[in-house]
Amino acid sequence: MSRSNLGSSSTGTAKAAFVFSLIGLVILSALLILLFILAKAFLKADPNVQAAILAGLLALTGTLYTVHYNAKKTREQAAFEAHRKIKVDLYRKFLGKFSERIGKPNAVKDTSDDDLQQFFNEFIWDLLLFGGANVVRTFSEWKSQARDKNADTQEELLLSFGRLIKEMRRDIGETNENIDEKDILGALLIGGRSAIELVDSKDDSA
Repeated sequence: MSRSNLGSSSTGTAKAAFVFSLIGLVILSALLILLFILAKAFLKADPNVQAAILAGLLALTGTLYTVHYNAKKTREQAAFEAHRKIKVDLYRKFLGKFSERIGKPNAVKDTSDDDLQQFFNEFIWDLLLFGGANVVRTFSEWKSQARDKNADTQEELLLSFGRLIKEMRRDIGETNENIDEKDILGALLIGGRSAIELVDSKDDSA
């Protein structure tokens, strides 16, 4: 582009900006004049008319605020539900992967086979993008513990897994009231809560 063309373009842009600024100033001036006229007329009006106008303005303001608030809440709820669906699918996929392993010895500790490692590689990215903060933190703790060859007991590994599920439940809106890790694991293990105590007793005798 030549200097003359560049200069012409800059001049045209400056002129357009000046025109828009002038139009904006005219509109603002007109609004101020209109507001002044309305205020003057309002002050000269009968007190009953003034009261009626104020009541109408307050009612209109309240209505507009209510409409805005409800619309905002509706958008937030829609966004939450859409995000929640992604989380439910993600957590269901994770639990489904371990549903066949949970009853086997060292099920929650065995994270080394190729199939599970490939699953983790895909799952972790989705978890980091969509998972709640506490879920990500608890998952990291459980995974570290599952890989720790010096972990204290199999029961502690199971409870860590139960805490992870509990945080997943909380993240999708469940209160987890009156339920703990052993209740969750008891629903997964064939022997229920007693199976956890059995695992612990085996660790103690080892």
